[in-house]
Amino acid sequence: MNRLHSGTSFLRRQRGFTMVEALIAFVVLAAGLLALLSFHSATQKTNSDAKMQAEAVALAESKLQELESYLTDGDGRLDEGVTTDTFEGLLATYTWTSTVEDIDDDGAGGTQKKVT
Repeated sequence: MNRLHSGTSFLRRQRGFTMVEALIAFVVLAAGLLALLSFHSATQKTNSDAKMQAEAVALAESKLQELESYLTDGDGRLDEGVTTDTFEGLLATYTWTSTVEDIDDDGAGGTQKKVT
């Protein structure tokens, strides 16, 4: 009889999780979720930075095409000097700085310009 009683007691203790086991499982799950949240946050920032860089490149290409379209030497926009302009993009405000300098006088009344 004593043996039957100890076996029943053993089965009764093994039916479910103890509070400590449940608490440890919760802590492990919470740590995993925090790691995923941190990874998601870093990914979102990287994605946002990439979008801003793509927008900045598109605006810079647009400005370079505009500068290439200045065909006459008398155009005041190609005078030597430094020009700064601000562009309002969808994601940020960008600043464009260009330096125009004469690099060669071809002797035929025209000059070559270098824009950086």
